Amino acid sequence: GRFKGSDCWFYLFDNPLETLDAKGWLALLQKTAARWKGGLQVYSHQSNYAAYHPGERVQLRTRVQNQGTQAVAAIFRYSVKTPGAAAFTPLITTRRVASGGSDTEVLCDFKPGGGMGTWTIQLEILQDVEKAALLALEGEPVVTDKRYIGFVVQEPALKTPPMLAVKGPSIVLDGEEGFWSGTHYYPSTSWWEWAWRDF
Repeated sequence: GRFKGSDCWFYLFDNPLETLDAKGWLALLQKTAARWKGGLQVYSHQSNYAAYHPGERVQLRTRVQNQGTQAVAAIFRYSVKTPGAAAFTPLITTRRVASGGSDTEVLCDFKPGGGMGTWTIQLEILQDVEKAALLALEGEPVVTDKRYIGFVVQEPALKTPPMLAVKGPSIVLDGEEGFWSGTHYYPSTSWWEWAWRDF
C-alpha cells in the first residue's frame, strides 16, 4: 500500500513541440491537473464475463476511490459501440458521491440487442472540479477520466469437455483413467471417534 492512490504520467516524445504547440501542452497539463485535483481514482472497471450469448444480460461494475478528505460528486456516463459501428451510443448516466477517503460503486446493467463480435464500452467520469465538494450542485462538469472495456457476443454457445467422467468401474479425471479406492468415516469425521459403532 505504499504507493496506493498514486498516479504516474508519461509523455514520451522526441520532439514535444512538433507534436503539440505550447497551447496544446498547456491544455494537456491543465487536464492532468484537473484529473488529479478531482481526487477520484478508478481502481476497478470490469464486466461480469468476457463473452456472452445473445439474450444474456451484461453487468458492468466500476469502483472509484476518493483520494481526498472531502466528499465529492461525479457523473458516470456509459456508452456502447456495437460491432461494425462507427460511434458510441449512450447507455446510462448516473451521479455518485464518494465520501472522503472512501469509495463508491457504479453498476450498469443492460441486454445487448444483437450483433456478433466485439462490443466496446466507454466510461466517462465528469466533474466540476472546483465545485465537486458542493454536493447539491452539478456545476459545469467536464470529462476528467475515460476508461474502455470490451466483451464478445458470440453464437453458438461455447462447449468445453467435462473434466470428470465415469467409465465402468473407473473414474476419468482430466483425461486420465484410473480406479480410485479409499475410505470414509461418515457419519464421523475421524476414525478414532468410533465411526464403526454408528454403522
